[in-house]
Amino acid sequence: MYKVKDILSWINVPSDSDVVVNNIVENVDLVQKNDVFIARSGNKSDGTIYIDKALKKGACLVLSEKKVNNAICLKNFYLELSMILYKFYKLNEMEVVGVTGTNGKSTTAYILSSMCNKLGIKTFLITTTKGIENSIVTSLTTPGICDLAQIIYNAYLKGYKRVVLECSSIGMSRHRLDILNLKYLLINKITSDHLDYHKTKKNYKETKINFALEKAGSIYSLYNYRKIKNSEKGKIFSQKIKDYRSTLSSSSFIYDGIEFNINFPFKYNAYNILICYNALKEEGYDKNLIVNNLKTVYPLNGRMERVGSEDIYVDYAHTYPALKALLKEVKRYKRNIICVIGAGGERDSSKRKEYGKVLARYAREVILTDDNPRNEDEDRILNMMKVKKSFVIIKDRSKAIKAGVILYKKIKDSVLLIIGKGAEDYQIIKGKTIYFSDKEEVKKCLD
Repeated sequence: MYKVKDILSWINVPSDSDVVVNNIVENVDLVQKNDVFIARSGNKSDGTIYIDKALKKGACLVLSEKKVNNAICLKNFYLELSMILYKFYKLNEMEVVGVTGTNGKSTTAYILSSMCNKLGIKTFLITTTKGIENSIVTSLTTPGICDLAQIIYNAYLKGYKRVVLECSSIGMSRHRLDILNLKYLLINKITSDHLDYHKTKKNYKETKINFALEKAGSIYSLYNYRKIKNSEKGKIFSQKIKDYRSTLSSSSFIYDGIEFNINFPFKYNAYNILICYNALKEEGYDKNLIVNNLKTVYPLNGRMERVGSEDIYVDYAHTYPALKALLKEVKRYKRNIICVIGAGGERDSSKRKEYGKVLARYAREVILTDDNPRNEDEDRILNMMKVKKSFVIIKDRSKAIKAGVILYKKIKDSVLLIIGKGAEDYQIIKGKTIYFSDKEEVKKCLD
C-alpha cells in the first residue's frame, strides 16, 4: 500500500502525508475517498474543471497537466504520470504483449491469448468483443492510461502471468500506452485508418512503427517494414504458404513443412494465425504442439460468423482494406454477393466513397444503411457511399437486414453479408445508444 508521500517522492515533491492511496483515476465520476485524481486535457473537456468535484468526493491528491489551484502540476506530464502508474500498479510484475496493424488486430490478439492459455501461460485478454474466456471487455480498443494500468494490475492479482492487448494508433498518439514495456509486439499489415485524426497515411503508419521501436522488446511481423527489418528488435517471417484451400468457414495449407487445418476462412486469417504461430515458436514452443492446439481455436463472434444454417454472415469489416479483402475472398465461393452495409458517422469520411467503389465491383446487390451515424446526418453518409444508381438506401438497419434476407432467398447461389458491426450490440444515433444486434435481426427474419 502506497501513501501520498510515497507517490510524491517518485516525482521529487516533498510531503509528509501518511494517507494511504486507494486508486489513481482520471474520470471524476469514479473518484472515491483517498483516490488520486488526474486532471488532464481530453478531447472534449479539460480535467482541471473537475478538480473541486474530485476533492469534494474525497480525492486525497490531484495531479494536473496545468498549473492550477489545489493541484500539483507535473512538468513532464505523461512521463511522470506513467512512472507513477508503473510503480503504483506494479506493472513490472506482468508480461504484456501487444498487437497492432490496421486489420485483424482483434482476431490476432484473441488467437494469441487463446494459444498462450492452451500452452500453459495463464493469459488475460483486453478486448472489445464479448464472450471470450479470460478477458475483459472495454469500450475503447485501447483503454485510457489509468484504466489500463488498473486492468493489468487486477489481472496480476488474479494470478495471470501475461496480458495481451490491441495497440491502436489513437491509443499510441494519446499516450494511453506510455505505461507499457512490451515483451513483444506483433504487427499486422498497416494500410490506412483514422485519417480524420492522423491526417495522412504516412503519419498513421509512422505512429505505429515508431511506437514499436520505442516500446517493444521484440517486434514480429509478416510484412517487410524497412525500419523494423533494420532494427535489432525486428524479425520478419515468411508469408509463403503452399496448397492453400478454403471454404467459407475453414481453411488448410502447408507452412514451415507442416499442414495447418484451421477453423478460419480466407488467407488474411491464415496470416493472422501465422504471425501468432511464429511468435510462439520464437518463445521456444514446439511447432507441432502449436499447430495441434490451433485446431481447437474458433473465430471471434462477429467475424464472418454464420447465422443459422443459411449462407448469411455478419462481419466486422469496417475499413476499406478489410472490406475489399472480405468481398474478394467471398467472391471465390459465391457468385452473387448481397451486402447490407453502412459507415460510422463523425469518423474518417474519406473511406465512404472507397466503400462504394469496392461494393460496386464485387457485390450484385447493395443495401446502404445506418451504422452508428452518431450526430452526423445519415443521408449525407449514405449518399457519399452511393456510387451506383442500383444501390438501395434503407436507413433503418432492421428493415435493411429484412430486405437483404428477402433478396438472399430470391437470388440463387447467393450469400448475404451484413457488414460493419459484427458482434456489436448497439447503434449510436443522434447521441443516443440503443440496443441493436445484427444477428438477432437476421434470426427474426429466418424464424
